Amino acid sequence: MYIEVVITSGCPIKLQKYKLMQVPEVWFWEDSTFEVYCLREQEYEKVANSELLAELDLSLLNRCLLLSSPLEAIREFRQNIQQ
Repeated sequence: MYIEVVITSGCPIKLQKYKLMQVPEVWFWEDSTFEVYCLREQEYEKVANSELLAELDLSLLNRCLLLSSPLEAIREFRQNIQQ
C-alpha cells in the first residue's frame, strides 16, 4: 500500500485517476494545509486524519512545513514526536 501526496494543483476531481489505480489514501497540499481522502469501497471520502499513518499529527506536520528553515522544521518535528 502507498499514499499519494499531491503538492501541485491537487483537487478532488483528480481523485478519479487515483481511484482507477486503487490508491488507498490521497493527500492534497493546498492553502498551506493537507486534505486527506481515503478510498471507501469505490469512492473517496475526506477524513480528518490519515488512516495509514494514524499516529501522525497532521497539524504538527503542517506547522513544520510552513517554517522557513528546513533545519528548524526537522528539529520542531522531531522534538514534538518524541514527547
